[in-house]
Amino acid sequence: IAKTVPAKDRFKYQRVYPDGELYAPITGFYSYDRASSALESTYNSQLSGTDDALFVRRLIDLATNKTPKGASVQTTIVPKIQQAAATALGNQKGAVIALDPKTGAVLAMVTSPSFDPNDIASHDVEAAGKAYDRLAANPQQPLSNRAAREIYPPGSTFKLVTAAAALADGKTPDSVVDSPDRLRLPGTRVDLPNSTNCGGTKITLTQALKVSCNTAFANLGLDLGEDKLREQAQLFGFDRRHLADLRGVASQFPDELNDAQLALSAIGQFDVAASPLQMAMVSAAIANDGELMDPFVVSRVQAPDLKPIQTTKPAVLSTAMTPGNAQELQQMMSVVVSQGTGSN
Repeated sequence: IAKTVPAKDRFKYQRVYPDGELYAPITGFYSYDRASSALESTYNSQLSGTDDALFVRRLIDLATNKTPKGASVQTTIVPKIQQAAATALGNQKGAVIALDPKTGAVLAMVTSPSFDPNDIASHDVEAAGKAYDRLAANPQQPLSNRAAREIYPPGSTFKLVTAAAALADGKTPDSVVDSPDRLRLPGTRVDLPNSTNCGGTKITLTQALKVSCNTAFANLGLDLGEDKLREQAQLFGFDRRHLADLRGVASQFPDELNDAQLALSAIGQFDVAASPLQMAMVSAAIANDGELMDPFVVSRVQAPDLKPIQTTKPAVLSTAMTPGNAQELQQMMSVVVSQGTGSN
């Protein structure tokens, strides 16, 4: 996804990106006067061969009059999945991220609009600088990694977190929840409406998730209280940074909520903010019977002689749910897709 080729100019070698836009959120760019970003930045010393781990290799190259070589970085991205994600997203503004639930490996990470790192890596330094300035000034923010470095209101996807907290609090998929057509937010004159027909004013937790019933989940949040909801969110990875290789940002669950704010937070509104990566982590932890794996995008770093310098081993971040509760939530999620609001 990035390589160096000989160049007939003062720099002698040119950084190129064969599928520039497709992998730009992962590779970032290497530039002579605009620094670097993403993996190009994080692994610059290994890629350039100046890292301490390559010291002996540099001495050998020096002694044998060979051109020093840098290490290679192998990502976890699966090209077919990456391409499928890009094709599905098309020209829509947004991001797609896919994780292996059992390991935390990032299988695909696509953002749109993207950019071509080749323009910034050009040896025509003036042209490269102008290309960077154009991209930085673009209101569509093509340089942004929307998957890991931007946070947004998660909306109804956050209902998975609220459902998990309800199951941890002793409720079952068949527990009945109040689901009025409109819910007066406590301490206000504002009503929270439903965007779908919830199927009655008292429905099961499974039905509430199946039809994404706002008032049911708002009532669940009020019943649980902010501490239990925040604790569950944090077990899923909220309020912590992930994917340090790409300088991922922390998703947020707000502090010191009044009841109206709590009701809105339970449906992913108010000041709840999450990256697409974070919401993929929520789903992955549920799929992995409650175990949340630490996401990673680099599987290994290899010296020029192919000896491994660094290998990433899957690591458990937390037990977000008990296996039994996770399996119940898996079934509830299946119903959302087969019968509810998650159908094609």
